[in-house]
Amino acid sequence: MIGITEGFDPVFCKDWEKWASYQPTILISKNFPKVHKHFLGAYPSNIIFHISCTGLSGTIFEPNTPPFDEVLNYINNLNEYQKKHVVLRCDPICPALFDYKGPDFDGEAYKKNVAKILKFGHDHNLRIRISFMDMYNHVWNRLDKYPQIKEHLRKHYGDDMHLPLNVRKDWLEVFKNHNTIELEVCGEPGIPCHGCVSKIDLDILGIELEKEFKGGQRTACSCLALKKELIPVKKVCPHKCLYCYWKQ
Repeated sequence: MIGITEGFDPVFCKDWEKWASYQPTILISKNFPKVHKHFLGAYPSNIIFHISCTGLSGTIFEPNTPPFDEVLNYINNLNEYQKKHVVLRCDPICPALFDYKGPDFDGEAYKKNVAKILKFGHDHNLRIRISFMDMYNHVWNRLDKYPQIKEHLRKHYGDDMHLPLNVRKDWLEVFKNHNTIELEVCGEPGIPCHGCVSKIDLDILGIELEKEFKGGQRTACSCLALKKELIPVKKVCPHKCLYCYWKQ
C-alpha cells in the first residue's frame, strides 16, 4: 500500500508524518519548499514528491499559493538523485484563460507562466503531469464574483465540466511539441492517462507487484488501486484555490 495526500495539502495537516517515516508515500503539495524542508536534509527514499506548480499563484484562482518561480528555484537546487523523486504537476491548466483580456486576471502572463513551467520541467528532465481545469458547479458559483471571467469561460466550456475533447487533445499536442519527454496526463476523460500511482512510481520506490490492480475515484483515473489517503480532511485547504473540487 502507498500512502498519498490527494484530498488536502500536507503543509496544513500532519496526519501523514507517521506513515511517511517508513512507508511508501506520495506527497502532493502546492508548497513544496515547506514540505521538503520538513525533512531537514535527510532525503527520504520512500517518498515521491508531487509538486503542484500551475502558474496561477497570486491570482484569483490561487490566492494563497507560493509564487511559481519560487517553487521552481527550489527544485533547481535539488541534486539529481532528489529530482528522480519529484514530479512537476502543472495541474490543472486552463487554456481557455490564455486569451482572456479584462480585469482581475492577466491571461497573457498566465500563458507565459505555463510555458515557463513546462520548459523548466523539460530542461531538468523531470516527470511532468498535466490536466485541464474541471469546472464543477460550485466553481461556476464561485466565479459569480468575477462575471467577465465567468462569461469568457462559458464560451469555451459551455455547460460541460470539461473543455471539449478535441480542444483538450489539440492543446495536449501543443504542449507535447514543446517537450521531448513524455507528458503524464492525469484524469482526463477521452485521453490516455497515467495514474499518480503507476508502475513508474513502484519502480522508483522499489516495490514489486505480481499483479497490477487498477481503480480510482474517477472514471478516467488510471491509478493502481493500492493507495491509501493519508489526510482525512475533506474541505478546501487554506490555499483556497477557486477551482478546488471540495465545495467548502
